[in-house]
Amino acid sequence: LTLARLGVASSVVLTDREPEVLELQQRNIAPGLVVASEVLYVRDLARSLARTLAALVVAGSSSAVYLAYRHREEAGLDEFVNEVAAEGFGMERLEDDCGRCVAGSRGTPHSIYTGSRFRPMSMDSAADSIRTAMEKGHFSPANVCHINGDGG
Repeated sequence: LTLARLGVASSVVLTDREPEVLELQQRNIAPGLVVASEVLYVRDLARSLARTLAALVVAGSSSAVYLAYRHREEAGLDEFVNEVAAEGFGMERLEDDCGRCVAGSRGTPHSIYTGSRFRPMSMDSAADSIRTAMEKGHFSPANVCHINGDGG
């Protein structure tokens, strides 16, 4: 809804995991952009989320999915990554020039994202890579408070 209000999206579709809703959306909607945040938090729903994304994104289209994720052990990250790989998705991570994840809520968007770019991730190691970045705090220096002072 925020993206529509800002003029970034011309229309917005809200969804859930009910089969009837997904079937209807698959027949009637072909979004060019799917944005999701805080949607992977329970292992039991990881596969449903992957299948929902697959139902929304037409294979071979230029559609993109942007998923903001905060790691939780109970989230089912491995199940989610395995399922999206089985559905034919690839994954990319927003990184700085040093290969650190770029994300943040401190500072301006310009100070956080300037110079960053999406880089492909191996689907075989994506879950481990995401988990390691979260556990070890491998984030761009502009976006975290440094306890050890070494930038990551």
